[in-house]
Amino acid sequence: MTRTVDLESLNRRTARRHVVSGSMFHREIAALDWRLHELDAVVDDFVLVESILTHSGKPNRPGRPDLDPRFAYAWGRLHVAVIEDPPRDPDPWIRESGQRAAIWSKGCAKLDLGDDTLVIVSDLDEVPFPEIVDRLAYSEFNEPIHVRPHWFNFDWSNYLGAWDHASIHFYTAGYLRRLFTNGRAGAFGYRSIPGLEVPGLHGWHASWFGDSDMILDKLASYSHAADKRDVVAAAEGREGIQRRRSSGGDIFGGRQRQEPRPRLPRHAGRMPGNTP
Repeated sequence: MTRTVDLESLNRRTARRHVVSGSMFHREIAALDWRLHELDAVVDDFVLVESILTHSGKPNRPGRPDLDPRFAYAWGRLHVAVIEDPPRDPDPWIRESGQRAAIWSKGCAKLDLGDDTLVIVSDLDEVPFPEIVDRLAYSEFNEPIHVRPHWFNFDWSNYLGAWDHASIHFYTAGYLRRLFTNGRAGAFGYRSIPGLEVPGLHGWHASWFGDSDMILDKLASYSHAADKRDVVAAAEGREGIQRRRSSGGDIFGGRQRQEPRPRLPRHAGRMPGNTP
């Protein structure tokens, strides 16, 4: 049974928490630009973790956006860690789990965070509403807090309703320090860590945005790459991606477009495929 929390029931702090946003990164330039702009006013530091292997086990050249002139506006706030020795295990989920855990163990470790720091963990294309971040920055809580986002596929006109689960996670740095000290790093960033869910939808998940080449790259690189539906979609190539895009709904045909759409992000135009 899901336990919930009303944000207004949380005691307010006098001093605002330092806030860190942590995500894995794999060549998602536009998604990073969008995330940085959307959370600029409510996040102090952004942490990214790259790897020399994709989750599917293919060689990967880290992009180091912290050194990219396109992100000069975020220098000093954008911190990147690179996993140079990822697991060579045939199971892609082991690599994904390790990279996700490195958000804390390699990325946040560089920042010498105080125990009361608020740490947001989500995939790069899953962005919480800024007002939720700000409310939690001024809130007292002990357990992790989870938020479920609205789901968009391909572009902002293709709204699919609620994402499958509460995939945006809020922790205190002190909680994460204890979690890792107790040997539970493998649970980090997943629903297996007990916590409280905020009722309703309080973020945006912009999945499968970008051109056909970007989508094909993702299909080949992420942990689901060997799944049957992903293999089929990849084999259809650019023409297949365009057909799936034109049909509306989920890339895999599992859900249809819904109306009405919720409010769009303030910086939606920074994501490719935007059709507000």
